[in-house]
Amino acid sequence: MFTPKQRQLILKVFLSLFLSAPFILNGQIHHVVLDAGHGGKDPGAVAFNTQEKDVALSVTLKVGKLIEKHLSSVEVSYSRETDKFVELFQRAKIANSREADFFISIHANAASNASARGTETFVLGLHRNDANLEVVRRENAVISLEGGYEQEYVDITSPEAQILLELHQQNYLDQSIQFASLVESRFINHAGLKSRGVKQAGFLVLYKTSMPSVLIELGFLTHREECVFLASETGQNILAESIFFAFRDFVEKNASNNNGHAIEHNTTDRNEEVDNTSSVHSGIAYKAQLFATGKELPSDHAIYSVFNSITIETVGVLSRILTESTSSKAEALQWIRQAKAAGYEDAYLVTYLNGIRQ
Repeated sequence: MFTPKQRQLILKVFLSLFLSAPFILNGQIHHVVLDAGHGGKDPGAVAFNTQEKDVALSVTLKVGKLIEKHLSSVEVSYSRETDKFVELFQRAKIANSREADFFISIHANAASNASARGTETFVLGLHRNDANLEVVRRENAVISLEGGYEQEYVDITSPEAQILLELHQQNYLDQSIQFASLVESRFINHAGLKSRGVKQAGFLVLYKTSMPSVLIELGFLTHREECVFLASETGQNILAESIFFAFRDFVEKNASNNNGHAIEHNTTDRNEEVDNTSSVHSGIAYKAQLFATGKELPSDHAIYSVFNSITIETVGVLSRILTESTSSKAEALQWIRQAKAAGYEDAYLVTYLNGIRQ
């Protein structure tokens, strides 16, 4: 049997299926809430003198600034902008009360296994394996710091809660997975990071939201090299850019035409558009990124049999391997086709404006 509180939650979810339709009906995104995990008396994961709450806040604020600068049609709100403690249910309440179209919670990971590394993005669902459950327990453990928290949360593992979970998923899962996939793709292609993929788990902060939502784990603080990257200004900038680019792609994919139907963008073919214009006078240049590696590139690497001239961008412990620069987009696209034909399937176009990677 359902408790009175659970019956009330079921009613809320049912109502949301029919009444929270602006996102579902027209696909447009006007308001996003960015949630920096932990804060204040809750440091989150701590390793190598680095606290999760600090990394999460820095990256979250950087993402927000990028959205505000480049997507002026999207309003940005934050669950916190300073080092303060915010209860999980309050984070979701902020998003719900402001009728946000999307909720993004940003965290850093930790594990007992010091070799664990890589990014992962979660959507709400059942934690079907021990690894996912470990992350959930750590992130949900903050409720023990909340006074009277028992009144605000149901047992997410109970059969009744699973019904609520399924109802929530019916409304928002597709959009959440779509964005999560874009995030992990950008972590791979823009940041050159290892991705652990898109996963489902029962995070309380997502469970309480009434809109599509994701929880992003930027990497493992308990992995020494990854922690150095996460704690660095350069690493945080790259992570923020990756999330922003994914969000921009998501907004574009879900933009509506005048008839209210979602416009489909074929991102697979985006790099295949031919543009023969030279951009030398506008300060725009192009390269093809071929792959990224955590090891030094040997002088006899096979890539040199494909391209005579290679450039390397060092980002923390990672090296991005790229072609030389060109002012012709068409030439750069030809290099991408050449790289893919040689087996470098992940090659993609990179644009530079006045020498700054976009």
